[in-house]
Amino acid sequence: MLHLIKKDLVMHKLAWFTFLAMLIFFMLFDKNQIFVIALMSAVVMTNAFYYEEDINGHKLWNALPYTRNEIVSARYSSLLIVFFVIATAVIMVGLVLKNEWELGLLQEVIGSLIVLFLAGAVCFPLFFWFGQKNTMFMLFVIYIFLVIGGTYAFYYLYRYMNQSLLPSINLSGSWLFVIASLMALCMYLFSWRLSVKIYQTKEIL
Repeated sequence: MLHLIKKDLVMHKLAWFTFLAMLIFFMLFDKNQIFVIALMSAVVMTNAFYYEEDINGHKLWNALPYTRNEIVSARYSSLLIVFFVIATAVIMVGLVLKNEWELGLLQEVIGSLIVLFLAGAVCFPLFFWFGQKNTMFMLFVIYIFLVIGGTYAFYYLYRYMNQSLLPSINLSGSWLFVIASLMALCMYLFSWRLSVKIYQTKEIL
């Protein structure tokens, strides 16, 4: 499975420079870190799915000694690795551009991971279920817009709850992140298992 994860990272090749340029572009326009990390991670994963469909990679990986469980698990694991790579890059670029550690940065990083977990939990099973060029593009668009919409929804919902709801029930914003993280993780793990079942019963054409 490690070879499959490595494949997901190496396949982008020079595209990583494009991703870095996009990341810096968003940072220069002072986009918040939740938006940048979540969007760029989604773009990288979308490119991985598209490349796989473009070369009909499923036939190759199923012909090699990999189980379908490993193929699906590698893709879900790759999202976590891509997230950490992008998050690290955002933190480093932010330090270079602003020359300071921003307060609340850790919360924004966790928030972006929550958004990615939720968007991936919804869309990844669909990617493995359909897996056809004529439908994948629309799914990619939905995935990207879900990440963008989820980013802003999470941001404004957190602000509202932190300012209005949580003080009335004597809870801090940290508890909100803990609860949201656990819920998102459970959904992601459930989606992971669902994708394995879908892919195991799928006929590779």
